Amino acid sequence: MTALYTKEMRKTHTILLPEMMEYHFDLIAAAFHNCKYKMEVLDYKNPDIKEIGLLYCNNDMCLPCILITGQLISALKHGIYDPKTTAFLIPQAGGACRAPNYYYVIKKALDKAGFGEVPVISLNLSGKEKHKGFKLSLRLGYSLIAAALYGDLLQALYLNIRASEKTAGECDSLYSRWNKKLSGDIANNKNIKKRKIKKIVGEIIDDFSKIETKEISDNKIGVVGEIYIKSCKLGNNNLEDFLKKNNANYFMSGFTTYCLYVADTSVSEFLDKHHLKIFSFIRGIIMHYLNKKQSLISKPLKKAGFLFFNYKELRNRGDHILDFKTSTADGWLVSCEMMGLIEKSYKKILIALPFGCMVSHVCSKGIIRRINEKYKDCIVYPIEYDSSMAPIVAENRILLVLQS
Repeated sequence: MTALYTKEMRKTHTILLPEMMEYHFDLIAAAFHNCKYKMEVLDYKNPDIKEIGLLYCNNDMCLPCILITGQLISALKHGIYDPKTTAFLIPQAGGACRAPNYYYVIKKALDKAGFGEVPVISLNLSGKEKHKGFKLSLRLGYSLIAAALYGDLLQALYLNIRASEKTAGECDSLYSRWNKKLSGDIANNKNIKKRKIKKIVGEIIDDFSKIETKEISDNKIGVVGEIYIKSCKLGNNNLEDFLKKNNANYFMSGFTTYCLYVADTSVSEFLDKHHLKIFSFIRGIIMHYLNKKQSLISKPLKKAGFLFFNYKELRNRGDHILDFKTSTADGWLVSCEMMGLIEKSYKKILIALPFGCMVSHVCSKGIIRRINEKYKDCIVYPIEYDSSMAPIVAENRILLVLQS
């Protein structure tokens, strides 16, 4: 029998959110706190996460599914959370990859592990898998948008400045302070409206701009790929820490661009099926609204001289090289991110991919030849992360790229 998250559980249950994006999920959890949901982000410190994930998932599932499932069941097995007062939320973007199946895989795994009483909530916009105790409200929507914008802002500033800071650790300290403050603000329904966001964005940029910088080596590397593997330490074996250790000046695009891509391609696919002019008009309104929201951070960042890729900018780059109907999984977005980074002097590109994600491999790796033809002096190298692969294997391959 399916365990459902009821209205009464909002007072008694803690909703666990898998760690998926280092710069964003504390802020996203705060957005749920603002709407009176008890939520915590799972950590990834248990050493048996991969083994438990493989135990309760078929080994032909993609790596993100294995890790997310293992993260949850490991926390329950180690007694970190009481299954009687615990629920789990899995964000789902849909599409043709296996991500829409995570909900059912996790439910089956919980039953098999003896934790069938734990409700699994699917965070989606299609209205599937409803629970009476959980709903997407306007307040939650505003809070989540603010969380995504602030997460992207802090990520962009951190990646722009960290490699060139004069005093080691200053950027980390400032990031932690603002992340804590913004999490508290969002949880208390502060600074989530347009006027407030504009004001605090200016303050944050001014604060980071005060960090003294120095000249650094031109060892620049762009990171692109599947959203989970690119953004999560658990999925990429602490990729960012490894790049820092090897004095690499790296950059990756943020979460809001991915959200805009998902919204744009989802509506476009719907239009291809139904061919109704009214839906085309509605698509224009939706994308105009979302692009305006992203401009709250993209415009001041660029004005201050910091690198940031907004959605419209990336999409325009692919006009002469891509088929925009190739929108499965991360589709053409990864290709446009590559071109954007190369044109900003990031001549070495690392594509982080999960082993077992066929659509990411087809879409992300399939464009490499055309990218190399367009940009003769760049290096594009895919790294496939596998649950059975030792971290040293990926690290040695990354070193080859850094030293080339």
